Amino acid sequence: MTGVGGQGVEFDSPSGNIHCGIYVDPLKWGCSITEYSYVDPEPTGDLIACSEMISYGHGFWSRDGGPVTVMCRGGAEFGGEMGAVGVLPYGTSLAYNGVMCESADTGMTCRDVMTGAGFVVARNAYTLY
Repeated sequence: MTGVGGQGVEFDSPSGNIHCGIYVDPLKWGCSITEYSYVDPEPTGDLIACSEMISYGHGFWSRDGGPVTVMCRGGAEFGGEMGAVGVLPYGTSLAYNGVMCESADTGMTCRDVMTGAGFVVARNAYTLY
């Protein structure tokens, strides 16, 4: 994984379809997905820069220990804010700044270790918890 100036880490799934980041100040983490076949979820939480004309479900994120919320298309991208991206191989995990992400050929699972808030995202399904 690649970290830039101690401000965070960014990584992709081996397929390149899921892009994730964990950033330090403020704490913000999540994953965006390029191609998916699940039905767009209803918007939840704090949807910044979204309008009713934009579809949701492009990814999932959390900030400052809050609950996981649905991203909108055109919202923040993960795994590209700092420019440097690594690959998290299937069957491995990464822990950074209180967030744990696990990569599997069935999708990416990320969660806040302190609050338990998290998600699983894959091409054909997602789960928020």
